[in-house]
Parts: sequence; C-alpha cells; structure tokens
Amino acid sequence: MQRSWRASRLGVVGLACVCACLAGLLAAPLVAGASTPAFVLEADSYEPDNVPGSADAITLAETQSRTLYPRGDVDWVSFDAIEGTTYDLRTLSDGDDEVDTYMYLYDSDATTVIDRNDDSSGSLFSRIFWTADETKTVYLKVRHFDSQGTGMYALRVRETRLSIHGTVTDEDSTEPLAGASVAAYTWDGAEGAVEEWTYTDEDGGYEFWSLADGTYRLGFFSEGWEEAPYTPEFYNNKASIKDGDDIVVSGGVAPGSYDAALEIMEPSIQGTVVDDDWEDPIPGIAVTAYSWDDDLSAWYEAAWGWTDYYGEYTVYGLKDGKWKIGFQMLWPYYEDEFWMPEFYDDQATVDDAEWVETVDGQVTTGIDASLAPARPAITGTVTESGSGDPLADIGVVAYAYDDYADEWYWVRGVSTDADGSYELKLGSGEYKIGFEDWNPEDGYYQSEYYDDQLHLA
Repeated sequence: MQRSWRASRLGVVGLACVCACLAGLLAAPLVAGASTPAFVLEADSYEPDNVPGSADAITLAETQSRTLYPRGDVDWVSFDAIEGTTYDLRTLSDGDDEVDTYMYLYDSDATTVIDRNDDSSGSLFSRIFWTADETKTVYLKVRHFDSQGTGMYALRVRETRLSIHGTVTDEDSTEPLAGASVAAYTWDGAEGAVEEWTYTDEDGGYEFWSLADGTYRLGFFSEGWEEAPYTPEFYNNKASIKDGDDIVVSGGVAPGSYDAALEIMEPSIQGTVVDDDWEDPIPGIAVTAYSWDDDLSAWYEAAWGWTDYYGEYTVYGLKDGKWKIGFQMLWPYYEDEFWMPEFYDDQATVDDAEWVETVDGQVTTGIDASLAPARPAITGTVTESGSGDPLADIGVVAYAYDDYADEWYWVRGVSTDADGSYELKLGSGEYKIGFEDWNPEDGYYQSEYYDDQLHLA
C-alpha cells in the first residue's frame, strides 16, 4: 500500500518547481561536516551488558538511551513481568533513525526464546507484544541486524491492552485475507494522520495495541501483487476516510470486532510506457489516476498501478468517470536510468493533462506514455570536520516524503569516492540528503543531514 501512495503523492508535485529545486542543488554542491564536529560513537553507560548475567533492569517508568557499539555489541536487559499482564516491548529512535535493531525476548532461563522481531510498522525498529504466563523475570536482547552495524537507539517497556481488533476477508469467497494492511487514523475533519499500521495474519486477523484514548478511523488495503488488487475501504464499508465511521478507544479499549470484507478490483485502464529516444519499454513506472475533490479543492489519487518488465500496466478499480493519468519513476529499475515524469497525453502538469474516460465494467486501453530520459544529479564532497580531509565510503542517501504514510522514506543511496566526492542521480523531485558512515573502521562518524542537521524531519 505504501509504495502505491508514494507514487501518486510524488506524481502531483509541481514539475517545474521540482526541476528548479534540483537545479539549485546542482549549482551549490552539498558538503557534509562543514561545521558539525564528527565524533566517535561510544559505549553507553549500561555496559558491560553483553551477557544475561550482566543485564541491567528496566522499569516501566523509564526509557533507556543505548548504543550498539563497538561492532558486534549486544545489549541484555531484564524486567519483572506479572502474570496475565500484556507488555509492549520496543526499540525507538534516539537520534539515529537508520539504526536497524533486532530484538529477542527470552524466558527466565535466559536461553529459551519466547519471541523475536526485526522491523515493525514499516520502520527499522523492533516491537514485541507479549502476555506473561506467570510472574517472573524475563530478558531482552537487542543487537544490530547487521553483525557489523553500530548506532544509537532507545529501549522502552510498557504495560498495554488490546485496543482494536478484527478480521479482513474476501467479500466473494469469505476466505481470510493474509497480509492485508490495516491503518488506524486520527481524523481532524480535513485529513487523516496514520497513528499505527499493521498487517493481517494467516487467519485474516489484525490487532492494534497500546492506542491512546481517542477517536480513530480504520483503513483496509490489500494490493494483491500476484493477482488483482482489492478495493481499499474504510470502516464501516466506506469508500473514503472522510466517510468512515468513528471508533472510540476509552480506557485503552474499543469493545467489539471491527471487520472488513474487501472486493476484488476490476481492470479499468491499460497502456504501455516506453523510452522517448529508443522506444524501449520502461519497467517500474508508477501510474496514477487523479480526480478532483471539490471539498478539498485539490487533486487526489483515485487508483494506481506499476509498469512490468514489458512496460505494460493496469490501473484497477475505477468506476464511471474522467481521470488524469500521471507517470512517475520513484526509483530506478535499472541503475543510473531515469525518466522525466509526465501526465497523459505528453503534458507537464496534472492541470494540463487530458481527461481519460472510463466506463464501469469496461477497460480503457491505449493510454500510453513516452518518457524523456532525465538524469539530474546532486553532487558534493564529504569531509571530516576540523581537518577537512575527504571521507571515502560515506553513504549519501536521498529521502523523499510520503504524505499518506506521514514519513520520510529511502529513495536511493551511493558511497563517496576516495576524494570524498559523490554524484547522486535522481528522478525529478524534492529530497532531503543524509550522510551516514556505512563502513566504520577506526571509529564512527555521526550521521547528519544537509545542511548540518542531526535529524531528518
């Protein structure tokens, strides 16, 4: 779900403005470390804690700031659990959004693994929900996903309750839908903000834990990568979040089961996307159908699709109506190959695009695009603060913002050359640039973001 919405959100960014943004960056190469001193990551105050016997206790009232350093470091923590109590065990950002934690929950013998988790809710951080079967001391072990990785993170343990749950099924067969996405939103009357995101299990069930008291709306999505996708809907059988039913969480719980039965989408628009120079097919292009929302006075993303290896795409789920179709590359299918975004038919903006009409139950074909190659680049040099020496093998990463998921996501990364220089080729768009020490040897340089910022947001 997130990839499709990313495609459509970025596709509507003003293209002339986007090109200007990149041109400005080209004129002023980025330099990391010009005024922010680089420093070596140090072991945290809880060390040594690499074995269960030296584990520090954590209480429900605290959040511990920790580091995984040096390479290969692991952190052991203990806490006292009470029978019948459900706990929310998680790692969080502590100034380093890119540290990739892996967390284990061990029984009181510090040997038996009760549960484990790598990534949760679309982040690199770890999260485990667990209900204690008896009153006892249990252990957490946290390591970096990469055995040679380092970084900073926070660790927290809280009591929790099951807030919202339900089941997602296929409307026709009534079979459970495994792997469907379920999002819990808050709604301010104009737009929704994602508070939590989860996926259904093999039985179609989903759960949200530890939601704060308040009013929520639920969205259900199942893309069907191997087959036709399902029509997204919002509880209770509503087509948009603005029409969704409110679900009230009080005392940490919304009583009842909040279920959804999703309908398979029918194909609506099909076409082929090729290179303007060679007429070769272009795979991996996001194709988005836009419609105008009079209430919001804005274009919104009605449906989407992706081109396959042959440059062919299908957009599903549109009813009778007229739509504007956008074509946008978010990341290269082939390295160093980029194309300019455009709208049908060969227009630069969504406002100028031609309307494409669909009739319910029929497929509109021949909505093709021929994209011009585009290879803008952000260039610069990464140096060590103080000495000014060039830094080789520093990761330079472009991030773009996903309005729908309300988060920054990784677009593309390269490493600096021996002279500290880099060239980051991107499609047209607006980006933030991060500098990260991917291969620490004699120490760890603090990650930062252009221009001399420690945090991405």
